[in-house]
Amino acid sequence: MRNFFSALIAVCLLTSCSTTTYYISRHAEKASPGMGGSSDVPLTEQGTQRAAALAQLLKNKKLVQVWATPFIRTQATAKPAATMHNLPVRTYAASNTAVLDSVRNVKNGAVLIVGHSNTVDDLVNGLLNKKQLQDLPDEQYGDLFIVQKRGNKLSFSQQKIQ
Repeated sequence: MRNFFSALIAVCLLTSCSTTTYYISRHAEKASPGMGGSSDVPLTEQGTQRAAALAQLLKNKKLVQVWATPFIRTQATAKPAATMHNLPVRTYAASNTAVLDSVRNVKNGAVLIVGHSNTVDDLVNGLLNKKQLQDLPDEQYGDLFIVQKRGNKLSFSQQKIQ
């Protein structure tokens, strides 16, 4: 029996049996643009509650990285989960999917990436290497998109953040 488990571990190591889970979310509900017309706005009270719900949803996951664009609303959405896991929120440019190169290097862990209605699809599609999503409608909040990589096999699912 001991030889069986030793062989199984060796096979897993040789065939990359690692599991990485990517959680991709749009920022939570945002406030309306301010008097100056700035689009860099904070979360609403409902958005703050949804960010806390996202953190609770990921509470028992093995988060090893948290990423968000530099905007107030994405940082505020990511911060509760990052704090819960004692991680910093790493920043990436919304217009740049180079973050995918960084997160693809994660093995045996989970990554949270917070983006925007017009970037979440690029992140999911980039991780899956195929077109799965389109831009989200501006009024759509509360979806968590999950890409899981086991060895070389990719799977996709989604769930609601309540």
